[in-house]
Amino acid sequence: MRTPRTALLALTVLLALAACSGVESETGLSPADERRLVDLGRLQDGEHVFFYTSRGEDLEDAGTFFTDSRLVSYWALDGNGKEDVSIPLKDITALDIDTNDDSWTYAAYVTVTWGKDGRKTKVYLQSSGDEFPQHFYDALKRQWERQR
Repeated sequence: MRTPRTALLALTVLLALAACSGVESETGLSPADERRLVDLGRLQDGEHVFFYTSRGEDLEDAGTFFTDSRLVSYWALDGNGKEDVSIPLKDITALDIDTNDDSWTYAAYVTVTWGKDGRKTKVYLQSSGDEFPQHFYDALKRQWERQR
């Protein structure tokens, strides 16, 4: 006989497993994963990923990363809508993070201001690790400042 306590434990385990899906790396990606991104047209030959998050999805479907020269974010789940952002770091004029610390339902994001006309783009950093968005932002900002 199942008790409410057992059901709650099962639900907790399922939610924990769901939160851990996808790829997240502060040290770059494996050569095989980088090759997959090149094959998908998300990464250029010779580029190396510094930080990466798949936003909890498969590498093919969604991700946000930066290299030594650009910031990339993409979302192409099930062919329903498609978002592709590729911004050269030298074109960025400002970076601001909103970690949404006061909300458990919304993902952190970086607002990227770029281009001569000051376009703004939100790059989401949905992550299972509480510290990952801040680490991603700090590393991105350091790399951006090197390019200025």
